[in-house]
Amino acid sequence: MNKKKFQRLNRSSLSKKEQALFAERLSLLLGASMSLPESIAIMRRAFGKRRHAAFIELENALNHGSSFESALSGSSLGFSRMIILAARIGERSGTLSESLVAAAGRIERGRAIQSAVISAMTYPGIIFFASTAIIAFLVFFIMPKIVPTIESLHVPLPAVTVFFISVSHFLAGEWWKILLQCICIAAIFIFLYKKSIRFQRIIQRVVLVAPLASGIIRAHMLSDMFDTVSTLVSAGCPLIEAVTESSASTGFVLYREALLEAAKGMQSGSNLSTTMRHHPKLFPELSVDSVAIGERTGNMEAVLPQMGRYYARELQSALTGFSKLIEPALMISVGVIVGAAALSIVLPIYEISQHLSG
Repeated sequence: MNKKKFQRLNRSSLSKKEQALFAERLSLLLGASMSLPESIAIMRRAFGKRRHAAFIELENALNHGSSFESALSGSSLGFSRMIILAARIGERSGTLSESLVAAAGRIERGRAIQSAVISAMTYPGIIFFASTAIIAFLVFFIMPKIVPTIESLHVPLPAVTVFFISVSHFLAGEWWKILLQCICIAAIFIFLYKKSIRFQRIIQRVVLVAPLASGIIRAHMLSDMFDTVSTLVSAGCPLIEAVTESSASTGFVLYREALLEAAKGMQSGSNLSTTMRHHPKLFPELSVDSVAIGERTGNMEAVLPQMGRYYARELQSALTGFSKLIEPALMISVGVIVGAAALSIVLPIYEISQHLSG
């Protein structure tokens, strides 16, 4: 292994799990009255030789007078925005240990939600790919071997057999063109989605009215938003700044723009719930009313985490419902296709036997 590859290995980014562990351990060390550079030195030994060089750089930045926020931002360990914000808020308010604990909890909750999404989509995904493989096997391997025999007998063929023969001939000769077109369409879609805010808005508006996807997306966005804002507020961040930072961390442009609008409105004396009420497709009435109650009673620190937990449960419920609907739908679709393919083979054989016996 050459020197550049070795350095790149030593500078690999921390995973989300490792970042949560980093924040928790660092919080414990700071809570034991250790200095920040000393704590980072201990963390360097805890994370082993692989990240040794990156932790040395972090220590050097702190020893040369850099703030913890700037040291984390410039680190090759790839710290998340949440930990960097926790460093900023903690240094500013003198509660760095508490801020790091809050950031670690937020990262762990995000990982739990991500795991729930992956788990809910894994089984339908397996069924889908298995179904595709079965259909491809029938079309590309079974039908081409049977079709010449059936056609050579010159007997009337059932409609389902004619259909599968046509599909088999078409896909056998044009499959590479179809695959190339799908790849091109996907590449164009991804390019436009990444480069065009207007295109993102169009797609996201469509997703928010889709029967199954809308509930999942909305619950995920609201859970993430309320959890992020409540974490920052509990760490000592003003509500306006917490809303602004939450907008920057979301990948959904409609929610990002709505939160930025809310932050600007709050700067001019408006309430968060007022702006939320202007976007009923993004913020359900329950979320708006809950925030309004929190603003009226001055108890936002209690309302925000409650709403985060509520929409996390809503997300889990939506994922479970989606999985329960999509699994039988896929199974039925596969059964129909495989059954039709079997009939397209069996019916001509039956017709041939009848023709020979007659």
